[in-house]
Amino acid sequence: MKTVNMHTLDDLDVVARVARAHFDKHGETQVIIKNVDESITDAQRAYHWVLCGIFGADLGYSKDEMHQQLKEKYLLNIYINDPLNHPEFVGVVDNMLTVKKQCPEQYPAIRALVIGGVSIKDATKANMMELLTEEIAFANDHQIRIPVPPREGLVPDNER
Repeated sequence: MKTVNMHTLDDLDVVARVARAHFDKHGETQVIIKNVDESITDAQRAYHWVLCGIFGADLGYSKDEMHQQLKEKYLLNIYINDPLNHPEFVGVVDNMLTVKKQCPEQYPAIRALVIGGVSIKDATKANMMELLTEEIAFANDHQIRIPVPPREGLVPDNER
């Protein structure tokens, strides 16, 4: 995935060139436009990875394995419940139930592909705030000590 931020109207040419180059190389291309202020912050991303490391160490997983588990457990549902920002996940639950019923032997592989398509890179600030809130609840449920979020705006004020 290629991300190009547009800061001035002059950057429109850059965006068009990147989209054209991608299309020429790969064919069908999807362009997603969103406000920069909706994108997750570096602080949100960093805190998520800190939590992945702590959870993984406590539960016997690597940081990456823990990230995968948290994506599967929380982020997919967050995206399913946010059709405005993640229309690609509309209907995924019904489709996966159909696959599980009709092709149970293929379900694990298809499920892994769906989970593989979930990325925090696509999260909005609100999605990430919801994920971090779920991760804090996960820590509390498993009695795992975690650091307080390092700054305001990472999680709702009542979670600090």
